[in-house]
Amino acid sequence: MDLILINAKNLYKGFGIPFEPEGLLSTLPAIVNVIAGYITTQFIQKNGNNFHTVSKLILGSLIAFIVAQLWDISFPINKPIWTSSYVLYTVGWDLIILSALISFIEILNFKRWVYFFEVFGKNPLFIYVLSGMIVRVIYLVTIDGTALGSLIYQKLFVSWLADKNASLSFAVCYMLLLWLIGYIMDKRKIYIKV
Repeated sequence: MDLILINAKNLYKGFGIPFEPEGLLSTLPAIVNVIAGYITTQFIQKNGNNFHTVSKLILGSLIAFIVAQLWDISFPINKPIWTSSYVLYTVGWDLIILSALISFIEILNFKRWVYFFEVFGKNPLFIYVLSGMIVRVIYLVTIDGTALGSLIYQKLFVSWLADKNASLSFAVCYMLLLWLIGYIMDKRKIYIKV
């Protein structure tokens, strides 16, 4: 479908063949993923944060896993093209993770560790927009003809880490910088909402 509608030179070629990972047909299962999240949220709001809800979420995850594995036989679980079997598989994982979070945070009241994540949730849109702006700025600013972002990456990470570890470390440090900005905003009670 992507090749019919879009010129091959404009498609993603990361796997050796041209296709669009965010193409027209792969958008439909992605929409189903969002709808599954919405239905899950409605279910949790209606039933509350309790063991009954958690047990139903776990049952739903098992059903999603089983159907995904059966469907995988004829329609493979494939993230790059976002197959419907992949959607069921990820919904299964989402439900398991969500039920674990509800169990630990809401039912067993282990909440001390969640503040780290709350910082992102208090100014999510601002931090998201800022994440793109900072990257653009550090790659627009140049020192001796080299982008500041490249200098930071080369001098602080690649100089002592292997490529993949340097990339991961750079990403983690960047995320922690954004967290620090969100933390400062939260401590000063600055919340930017739409």
